[in-house]
Amino acid sequence: MALKARSSPKVVEIFKVLYDMPSEDDLVMQLQGLFWGFPPEHYPGGFIPPQEGAPLNHGGYYHWSQMWMHSDRGRSTTWPPRLQCTLVLEDVSLYDHGFVFLSKSHYYHDEFFAAHPPGTLELEPGPTLPPATPGAPGTMAAQQQQQQKAEEEGKDNYIQLTYDNVKYFEQRGCQWKKVVAPKGSIIIWDSRLIHSTCAPSRGRPY
Repeated sequence: MALKARSSPKVVEIFKVLYDMPSEDDLVMQLQGLFWGFPPEHYPGGFIPPQEGAPLNHGGYYHWSQMWMHSDRGRSTTWPPRLQCTLVLEDVSLYDHGFVFLSKSHYYHDEFFAAHPPGTLELEPGPTLPPATPGAPGTMAAQQQQQQKAEEEGKDNYIQLTYDNVKYFEQRGCQWKKVVAPKGSIIIWDSRLIHSTCAPSRGRPY
């Protein structure tokens, strides 16, 4: 279902325009999966209780303890940054499970990671493989090198931030915002944008 939705002609056409590609054969799609949340009103413990003292946005409809702000670009230096998207399959109000982001945080993304070298971010994953021994093409050592490079590049794609990390962006004027979108919308963002999903609010209209 997720693959069918993402490869639909209307979605493909949007990315052909964004990337100025004459043919869909020139596009590469990464499929992360499909998310479907059960209404928390329908089962015990369905709502995530806010932690005492956890910061919340000015409207008070979501809490830090109910989301996981992160970067999907991390320390990658490839240019241009990738675009990410979410297809909205049901209407999303201000109080539903939805997409939250720090406005304009993509402008400070590279600056933030330059100021926080590897090993200084509490939730950043560490290396997954030991250093590979150099080897001739086609050898086991060369294959290990290739695998290590792929693992390291994959690791860079996701780095979760603590609230102390997020303060860096708040101090530069970035604000928490939530996207309200009708069914059938597509949300597109720069992979440098600090973002998350957030849990539904208790007492929401539905």
